[in-house]
Amino acid sequence: MENSIDSSGLSLSEFLEVLFSKQAEKLFPGNHFPTEEMLNEYLSTIHERSDNEIRALLRRFIIHSCTFGKDIVMANVVTTAIKEGKKDMVENI
Repeated sequence: MENSIDSSGLSLSEFLEVLFSKQAEKLFPGNHFPTEEMLNEYLSTIHERSDNEIRALLRRFIIHSCTFGKDIVMANVVTTAIKEGKKDMVENI
């Protein structure tokens, strides 16, 4: 992605600094720790972090309520199956 920031090349402190800045939209990935090592480093220091910081991090990682493309496709599949009387197909989805 153009103008994106590859978070996998950042240190934990750099990642958190960008995540909580105006640059956060450019961070990729920005909705989870980019590596398991970074996650483990954060977890090993979680006892040193404030509740506010932890909550702010969780807010950044939670996917906002929305509809994804697959949701629309599945809704169309289910609607078509119901209209065609394929009840067993709907139950298996």
